[in-house]
Amino acid sequence: FYENERLEEVRSELGEALRRELVQMADSEPERLRQTIRLHALSMKSLAMEHRDFYRMIYRWLPFESTFGAKELGELLEEGRTLYFTLTLDEYRQITHVAAAQSLLVVNGGYLYDAELLATLPDILPEVATERLIPEDVSLAFTEVTAAERMRFYEQVLHADAVLQRFRCRVELKRFKPTELPALFTLSKESSDMRALEAAEEISPQAISSVLGSLGSKYREAAYSTLYLNLDNPLVGRLFEAGLTSMLKPAVELLYVNSLLMGHYPMNRQELAVLNQGILHFIDMGLAADTAREGTNDGGGTV
Repeated sequence: FYENERLEEVRSELGEALRRELVQMADSEPERLRQTIRLHALSMKSLAMEHRDFYRMIYRWLPFESTFGAKELGELLEEGRTLYFTLTLDEYRQITHVAAAQSLLVVNGGYLYDAELLATLPDILPEVATERLIPEDVSLAFTEVTAAERMRFYEQVLHADAVLQRFRCRVELKRFKPTELPALFTLSKESSDMRALEAAEEISPQAISSVLGSLGSKYREAAYSTLYLNLDNPLVGRLFEAGLTSMLKPAVELLYVNSLLMGHYPMNRQELAVLNQGILHFIDMGLAADTAREGTNDGGGTV
């Protein structure tokens, strides 16, 4: 084959022939078309992006990942509610646990073509509403702590916030589902850009690192993330009820890096060091407690 006008004509004719066959399958063999879409989902989504009529014809069978599981778009529309979607995979990972626990349908738009298809869905189905969701929106469903709890835990929250200042992360105390989730990390766009610059700076030569550092200076003031601590979680509840400042620092640091792991965020050197030190710290505390307990038992047996 030669890269010339004739080849482009052949490509166009083959593409049109394939589209005609798919249209015919939709009318006469819908199950066969569904299986074909499952096998070639990415190509079908690409074709749907280019041809609005084709999108209108096959939208119900296009597969998407959501907080309700991997489903076809038609199944998601049967839920009878607004389709919320994220723009990136990172955004979806941040909110999936909380959204699922609250029975909030959120579609992962982080894969190729998915966000664009969802954003343009109302163009072919005017009765359907779609809306981009950002992690900060999910936090609106959190339950605020009471005024009495806010006053009671004020100093501890202030201390926890100070602990994470070096990571440009704020701490907020909330109540939310699932209760099994002790903390939720959310990242603003500025903070995401800042983390990407810092990651590049760590592995770049010195000259490039200085340039990246200059670029990152404009983000530093606005580049703050938020760690939401779940007061409904038994561990977090006990941590704040105990009021032990000495325990608060390592515990909050570990909750921070654990939330990064759960959100699949790459960690920088400083965060990896905190993870290692925190694990060693709590292992050492556990061993010390066991040793003290065994010493007490031994002493009791000789009396």
